[in-house]
Amino acid sequence: MASKPEDRDFWQAIFRKAGRLNDLVIFNPQSQWRFNFIDYVQQCGGDTRDITKAIMVIGETLERGDNPNQEKFWGEQNRRMIHNAVEVIRLAKGQVTAPDLQRL
Repeated sequence: MASKPEDRDFWQAIFRKAGRLNDLVIFNPQSQWRFNFIDYVQQCGGDTRDITKAIMVIGETLERGDNPNQEKFWGEQNRRMIHNAVEVIRLAKGQVTAPDLQRL
């Protein structure tokens, strides 16, 4: 997995050198591949806390470096809000989806 755009060239070079470039799967808006991480967490038996943690980790990764001085208070408030939204949708629909979270 690569979190920075420049990492893609690094990994492509490694796969190319190993003669396995066709085995490299790239997820991006232009590719055909998608990964529904919320569904994956649920299929693995994840509960509201696990879904919330996955969303928070992805959010923190995407925001890395944007605001290094963000107060702990606001991070905790984000976690609570996501947790409550996930729980409401789970109770109402039985399964959580990103579109449902966005609508809520």
